[in-house]
Amino acid sequence: YGSEGLSKITFSGENNVKYIGEYAFSDTNLTEFDFTDKITYIGESAFSSANLTNVYISRNIENINDYTFYSCPIA
Repeated sequence: YGSEGLSKITFSGENNVKYIGEYAFSDTNLTEFDFTDKITYIGESAFSSANLTNVYISRNIENINDYTFYSCPIA
């Protein structure tokens, strides 16, 4: 949350990330996020007010909560 130096996140290889919590990447300069097939849950406002312009979402996503992409350029 609030990390202005954060601009890109890519989960690849042998990671076990399945859950992105509430406000995890909100208020960041994050412009791109690539969701791996293992991520199934994205918490409320997880990317709110981020500078997202590119998002790649896996078909395995089961739940995207309210305001996840609120106030993002893609929203």
